[in-house]
Amino acid sequence: MLGCAFMVPILSIVLFGLIEMNFPGSLNNIPDEIKLSFLTLIVVLIISFILLSLNFTIVNNRGIEIRTLFPKISLKKKSWREIKYYAHVIETWTGEHGSSDWKVIWFIDFDDKVCIRIPRRASFNLKNVMKEVSKFEDKFEIELKFRNPYLTAYGWKKIEYPKDLNKNEKKIV
Repeated sequence: MLGCAFMVPILSIVLFGLIEMNFPGSLNNIPDEIKLSFLTLIVVLIISFILLSLNFTIVNNRGIEIRTLFPKISLKKKSWREIKYYAHVIETWTGEHGSSDWKVIWFIDFDDKVCIRIPRRASFNLKNVMKEVSKFEDKFEIELKFRNPYLTAYGWKKIEYPKDLNKNEKKIV
């Protein structure tokens, strides 16, 4: 989301540059009021995108919720009755420029789908969140590893547990 905040001004600067390069002096005909209103719009869009991309995690006795900083919009909200356990997961994402590992925490529901995903490096208060979560929820003992979990990481597909782990022997602490 934060990448979108910076794409708007970059694309508009590139667009103005191309117009000025191909049609020299054509931007001189635009009144200053329109240029100022366009610049104001770009600044407002950047600030809005940044505010909407900053979110935080709330844990209480009712459940877990992910909210935006301002305005307080609930992005995801799950009660403890909807969550079976949480697991520490290493997601390996590969692309044309190599691979990258993301350490995340998955909250898994009773359908064995991910209902909430929290990246460990993106959360500044993760220790406090996990301290509260451990009071209410069970932990999956084994750290799971997945390569390119496009559908699984966002809850669109069921989790495929490791082959050596039988469904009846899931280790929960």
